[in-house]
Amino acid sequence: MIRPEEMGKRRDPLFSRDVLLSLAEKYKPKPFGEEAIKKKLQERQIRLAAAEVERKNTDSDFKGLKIDQLSGESQEPDRKVSSKTGDPIGYDEKEYLDKVEKIYKEYVKIGRQKSLNNAAENLEYFLEGSGKQKKLSREEARSRVFVINGEEANRKRFTESLVSKTKAGSKLLKLKNGEAIKIKDNWDYEAGYLPEKSVIDPSKSHLLRGDLDEVLSTGTSFVKSGGSFNVKRKGDTIHIDGIVIHRWEDKYDFDPMQSGGAGAVALEEAGRAKSYDIKSNWKQRVTGTLQIKNGELVNPRLTWQDINFQKEE
Repeated sequence: MIRPEEMGKRRDPLFSRDVLLSLAEKYKPKPFGEEAIKKKLQERQIRLAAAEVERKNTDSDFKGLKIDQLSGESQEPDRKVSSKTGDPIGYDEKEYLDKVEKIYKEYVKIGRQKSLNNAAENLEYFLEGSGKQKKLSREEARSRVFVINGEEANRKRFTESLVSKTKAGSKLLKLKNGEAIKIKDNWDYEAGYLPEKSVIDPSKSHLLRGDLDEVLSTGTSFVKSGGSFNVKRKGDTIHIDGIVIHRWEDKYDFDPMQSGGAGAVALEEAGRAKSYDIKSNWKQRVTGTLQIKNGELVNPRLTWQDINFQKEE
């Protein structure tokens, strides 16, 4: 049985792609109050997930895994407790951990069969137990839709800030002909299973996009972009030359209250698995111009070009 408080957690193995796509299509946010939307989404998640557990009881893709093994409470074998001391009776810790590890390895196998490659790879790395930081290349990070969305959103924010009278652009309008300054700016983009802001922007939610691989492999995280720009005014033209560093980071770990989380936490406490950080940094050069017209900054023409980090960076 699924507990309502388990819904909305990360890396939940109970959802199929069909269920997620159905949610994204039928229950995407509508233009009414945020609280009402959240409540409706939570109610539908609970109903759909419960139905999905029942469906998987006969799903041939999960043949060999019992339904109790796929539920959030599956990883906790029945434990008889002494009425006097409260201590477990006949509880074999090694047997329990062996069972949990076997189930998780089955998840890895199923994930690869279902082309849920990020989910399978991340869980396998967790089970290997090194705990070492996992560094992704620029291309590997950009293979994730939400990272691409975050990078594009942050680039747009930089441009908007440069032409805004109340943000970075306010400094540019004060420049005299021939004067140069350096400005800094930064923007964050949040994405995850069902982050709060996804009520307004569904693209921020792995769930609402129907991206099962990210639901199972990634928690709520941020694409963070920080930029430093050299700016010089020549006549009515502002020339810009700057560097922006994009960062994406995620902590791969488990909450004991989430579906399947108790078993993962038990494995880690026993030294048979280890949480780890996933990180990726990449850099772009930004060049271009803005025009000053009637006291406004207009016609932003910026070019973004990928560049590699130097070894010392």
